[in-house]
Amino acid sequence: MKTSTTLTVALFILSVFSDAGAYELIGDSDDFDALDAGDDHAAAIDISNDGKYISVGSPHAGANTQGQVKVYKSTVNEDGSVVWDQFGNTVTGKRPAQHVGISVSISYDATRLVVGSLFDDSSMGSISIFRYLESKNEWKWMSTINGTESGETFGSNVDITSNGRKVAASSKKYVQVYKCFAKSCVTNGKRIDLPEKYNVRDVAIASGGQSLVIGAGGKAEDAETLAGKVLVYTFDETTQDWVSKQIIDGANEERAGFSVSISEDNETINVAYSTPSSSCASTNLPNDKINCGGVDFFTSTDRGETFQETDNNIKGIDINGFLGLTIDLSVNGQVITASSRGPENQALFNVYSKNESTGVWNLEQQIEPGGSLAGSDAINSRLSFNGQRIVNVSPGLTSTTNTVNVFDNTAQAQPSTGQDLTTRPTITTVPSASQFPTTRPSISTAPSTSRSPISLFSKSSKSKKAKGKGKGSKSEKSSKGTKASKGPKNRQ
Repeated sequence: MKTSTTLTVALFILSVFSDAGAYELIGDSDDFDALDAGDDHAAAIDISNDGKYISVGSPHAGANTQGQVKVYKSTVNEDGSVVWDQFGNTVTGKRPAQHVGISVSISYDATRLVVGSLFDDSSMGSISIFRYLESKNEWKWMSTINGTESGETFGSNVDITSNGRKVAASSKKYVQVYKCFAKSCVTNGKRIDLPEKYNVRDVAIASGGQSLVIGAGGKAEDAETLAGKVLVYTFDETTQDWVSKQIIDGANEERAGFSVSISEDNETINVAYSTPSSSCASTNLPNDKINCGGVDFFTSTDRGETFQETDNNIKGIDINGFLGLTIDLSVNGQVITASSRGPENQALFNVYSKNESTGVWNLEQQIEPGGSLAGSDAINSRLSFNGQRIVNVSPGLTSTTNTVNVFDNTAQAQPSTGQDLTTRPTITTVPSASQFPTTRPSISTAPSTSRSPISLFSKSSKSKKAKGKGKGSKSEKSSKGTKASKGPKNRQ
């Protein structure tokens, strides 16, 4: 078992609203090798669908902010306790201000890893794909794909299918999907360009690689783009291209698509998108500009041919809670985690399950790690395959580094009906609305090597995993595409 000379004291408040079983902390946050203040430890995280592996990106690590990514594997000791040990070597940047680890995503069983480097080559950005080499216990470089224009910040979001055969990556203005083979990756369809004035906030690809969801938004001073937009695409095997299937326009500056997630279970595809600046659930509040937030859903029962919006959405109830800063769906679409801000600026992680008979989402548990979001934008949460394990990132109690914690709930595979939280006391007064969490400053040019923190709320440092055990299709092996640049072999 790992030992540490640093003592970390953590206070967790776990509110359980049903008897479906509770998430319990497993392992120690010290297992994840917290770095120095300013390294932006765990700015990007992901958990494998089997829940055994966690990838952690720290894009400001290193004397010259080269950045790094580490993968950890869980081991159960004889006494039943869990420890997280590093799995493979550390992936590090090779040049100053490369910021490796601005985004990360890991395949179902941790055989492949994709890493974004946002400020690589004059802010062009890049992504690198690695495969795990068991004989040497190392991450072997496969391919590097570069952005094409200065300042486009390619690699700000990445997502890999569970079998590791497809990767979705975004710049500020477009999304490109790639097919990956043993030693290289090629483009999979044309790139998807966003409408004018919109920037990519988030992207997620389904486990089989046939459906894709993009969250988009714009500048705070532009009410139209601030409302947000969600775009859903399905891959057409005949034309070998992506076909638009659904476009959702946000309303009233709600920031629709600030975070997106997609799950795939047999014929059913579920899409979730957050609206963190939307109005509150209560009708007793004097105005609707109080940023309670929420999560909306739509679904397809024909593998992405058609999508329908659902009536059973999640509405926030806490003023300035911004519910939906990050979201993640379980593989069967029955469990979702949505992060928010608490009334005292604390990070909150809300776990909901869907009543199978009514389709209503109910809050099962609320996890409060204890760190304050005042002066920090560190908040992120990811689910394993069936929602049994959750990895959370929140500000440390000492405000010197971010904290990674993992929770486990063996009963979560059978979610209960939960409790309807509309029974909370009515709020009759409204405090002054705070501003929406700070977005990333302009990155049209590569930053200096200063160690100022990167904002997760900008959505450009968030990454996620694809859901399910998709095996891919035969056409993936035979289809031809434009070969992506592999780059020099020593590149990360």
